[in-house]
Amino acid sequence: MLSEMELAQLFVSYAEANKSAEEIKVKIEEEILARGGSQTMAGVEAKFYQAGFETPDYENTAKANMPKNFDLSPFSTTKTTVKWKEVCDAIGVEAPQGAPTEARVLVGMAKVKAKK
Repeated sequence: MLSEMELAQLFVSYAEANKSAEEIKVKIEEEILARGGSQTMAGVEAKFYQAGFETPDYENTAKANMPKNFDLSPFSTTKTTVKWKEVCDAIGVEAPQGAPTEARVLVGMAKVKAKK
């Protein structure tokens, strides 16, 4: 069994390692954002996601512009969900573009593929 001092040192080491890992992660994210492409090295993956737009709000756009007594059944699934984009298309309206999203990077350990 470890002494209280040894256990405390493990906690301190763990906290320092996490702080160091977070600082390294931020540097990797900045570099991958600047390069604009995913990278995997030494079992670490930095996945790049391009800037884009969120999905438009088709449902509220369609509901706000839908004629009275509009038949939603052709656009509904068996779970009684509605394909709002198709409703917007059917009634001839275009949903406003979704909110912009910023480019981002996710850093984590790469998945190892099992050998057959």
